[in-house]
Amino acid sequence: MKKLSIIVGLALVMLTAACSKDATSDINPSLKTLLGVNIDNSQSRTYIGEAEADGTYPVLWSAGDKVLVNGEVVAVADEFVGKNNLTLEATAAAEYKLAYPAELIDGDVLTISEVQEFVEGSFAVGSGVLVGYSKTEDIMLKNLYGYLKFTVANAADVNRVTVVANGGEALSGTYAINFEAATIAPLAGKDLIRVTDVVATNGVATVVVAVPAGDYSKGFTVKVADKTNGVMTKSLKAAGATVEAGVVYAMPQLTYAATATETLICSAADLQAFIAAANGGDFSAYVSADGQVKLGADINLAGKTIGQINNWPAEAVFNGQGFALKNWTATQGLFRENYGTIKNLVIDESCTLNIALPTAAAANPSGIIADASLGLVSGCVNNADVKFSAGTISKDRCIGAIVGVIGCKTNLTHNAANTNKDARVENCVNNGDVTVEINTYSGGWPHLGAMFGAYYPHIEKSEVGGVYNCVNNGDFTVTITNHTMPTAIGGIVGGMGKMYPYPDYNSLIYSNMENCVNNGDVTYNGAPITDNRFYMGGVVGYCSANLTSVTNNGNVTYAPNAAATKIFSLGGVVGMFTANLRDVHNTGVVKVDNITTSAASNVGGVAAVNSNKNTTAMAIVVDGCTNSGEVNVTYAAGNNSWQFIGGLLGNIHKGSPFNGSQMAGLVAVTNCKNSGAVNVTINNARPLVGGIAGQFEKGNPCENCVNEGALVVSAAGSTEAYVAGISATSNLNFVNCQSLGSITTTGQNWFVGGLGARLNDTAVAWDGCVIDCDFVYPQGTKFGLLLADTWISADKTAIVGANSPIVVKKTTTVNGVAVTEAFVEEHSNLLGRNQGKGGDLTIEGLELQ
Repeated sequence: MKKLSIIVGLALVMLTAACSKDATSDINPSLKTLLGVNIDNSQSRTYIGEAEADGTYPVLWSAGDKVLVNGEVVAVADEFVGKNNLTLEATAAAEYKLAYPAELIDGDVLTISEVQEFVEGSFAVGSGVLVGYSKTEDIMLKNLYGYLKFTVANAADVNRVTVVANGGEALSGTYAINFEAATIAPLAGKDLIRVTDVVATNGVATVVVAVPAGDYSKGFTVKVADKTNGVMTKSLKAAGATVEAGVVYAMPQLTYAATATETLICSAADLQAFIAAANGGDFSAYVSADGQVKLGADINLAGKTIGQINNWPAEAVFNGQGFALKNWTATQGLFRENYGTIKNLVIDESCTLNIALPTAAAANPSGIIADASLGLVSGCVNNADVKFSAGTISKDRCIGAIVGVIGCKTNLTHNAANTNKDARVENCVNNGDVTVEINTYSGGWPHLGAMFGAYYPHIEKSEVGGVYNCVNNGDFTVTITNHTMPTAIGGIVGGMGKMYPYPDYNSLIYSNMENCVNNGDVTYNGAPITDNRFYMGGVVGYCSANLTSVTNNGNVTYAPNAAATKIFSLGGVVGMFTANLRDVHNTGVVKVDNITTSAASNVGGVAAVNSNKNTTAMAIVVDGCTNSGEVNVTYAAGNNSWQFIGGLLGNIHKGSPFNGSQMAGLVAVTNCKNSGAVNVTINNARPLVGGIAGQFEKGNPCENCVNEGALVVSAAGSTEAYVAGISATSNLNFVNCQSLGSITTTGQNWFVGGLGARLNDTAVAWDGCVIDCDFVYPQGTKFGLLLADTWISADKTAIVGANSPIVVKKTTTVNGVAVTEAFVEEHSNLLGRNQGKGGDLTIEGLELQ
């Protein structure tokens, strides 16, 4: 075991500010004060030590503290209790990632509750979160949180203090940790923190609230409440508030005097009465002084029946305040149509959520929080398993555990009156497993998501609304026994935008999805559809939204129970996309299970296929995307149809995959990387397999992309197959791309290339690329170290290395033999076959290094 020397170089600096009459404070005060702190160091957490001469306070270790060292939990030895440095014995090897407290951290994800216990004069247990990173065994731990300190006088009856971020930023929930930078970024969460069971000493309570370090656009609101629901509300200065890590901000003293009485829903009877009032058109008796309807406690619904709130108006706010509905046997969502705000509501794991989907002719979305939302849903969490089921459905359905459809009314009429361009969901989490079971789907288009069924943007072009900071941790399984309709399935959202053809307008509508993560497995195991439009992804199935900083970590499996007779598109993150993908990542296994197919398929580690029916020229950008999960495709039998399979992307083309019509814009793929293995076993089909893409078509550029994943392709009975390190079909320009993964094929008379396999009648230029592969293929293969097959007219040009040379590494091997100068000088070894339309591959720059 290695001994790691760790120094906690953290000082909490106590600051104060000049008092103002309204007790409003700048969160960046400038004056330093010494503040005595009396802490019981027997508690299992770090604590604040005595003041130093310079006014700073060290953080000292407590008995029972546990540190996470590269995922290994290590207890702090007694000899280091009360000190600010320690030595840990761990089996970890460099590089080191350390975190405290260990119980709140899973891998690179931190989870913080919205409830913090009261500790007189100090922060709550577990809220002194520290992380460290080092390549050596000397490690400095740094704080991720700052602290707001409130001294409340006249506080004999005060029992809780709540801090709310006025800009809606997450103050609790799940966060992605950057160990090296010692920062966290919210994945999902609530905009409040509540300190409970406050106890005053001699009428004074000193409350310290831990807040994630960061910028808060509109500052904070502080609510002090007493045991009878009296409340006093104060605002901190709202001008670009910043909380620095490791700093305690001492706010001006507050003298408690209730200025209002909150009307809180605290029981099942309260909730039933509120729902009746809301559906009756007057729920004013339940609105608190701040204009919100709020839960004040967990609600036990065991043996109780509650109705559905039909219409939540635009100006209304329902705030669960982090409280939960428990033991709820639900047959429908809590809200039908939301036009206002629903936030901070929790569905407890004790709830039974079995939703029988309506089979009426009308299109009816279904969700647990809301069936449809044209407003804001924020900070809501579902912890219960959810089952949606139906016999026969013949209309559109949008189904999700949190919200059925976002941005559209329940009738799903896609027009200006029924959609809202500002509709938004943010900071929501699903932890329950979600299943959809339907016997027959014979009409309409299902949009099925673990969290949200669909996002329908306004028909006016807008990039305002969307899905932000949402996390799914539950497995999502869809089974449809008899399936004849287009379908979109996603681990977070089924469809972002309605699948084309759009019924009432000519141009595509775009929205946004940002900072979302799916960790659950996504599986389809029903009947194959008899329509060309089946889109499935780890995050979103059909996507006409810009995706930014989106990740899938779950396995994505398409395993229909019979032959697939129509096109299907399966991606680790996205099935079909029509907008930009930036900083999009997949780590899960993408799997097409042992099926038969009589149609084409599109399979990609990140995305399966693009399409763009826009009539105006618009380029799509795929930038900074990665795949590290395996892509495994197995067909028991086929009918010699094309299969587009890529480590990163399946089929990237300029024409529609269904009717051959031309798209206006190109797809630029830049700064992307695949490190996942691609394993393809196909019987009697024509696979096109590439480390980056199965197909790039019609001039789309690919720049600064790297494939490190191994390609292994076996296709019994297949007379034609194309396999290449970057793209199998390569009607594009490669610039500064690297083909580094091994390539192994078993079929004779196939085409294998280091960069591309098949080049159709297109002018291209390849520059600055690197080839460092091990090629293994049988006799008779059409092999080209650069390109396997061309079909170029005399008026077209295909030029390699004109601006910067192509580099072939000496470690490259061909059937076990290292390449030599003589090998690369032979044109036939660089180009496998030229089909002789008058053009040729011109090589102007090639180097063996």
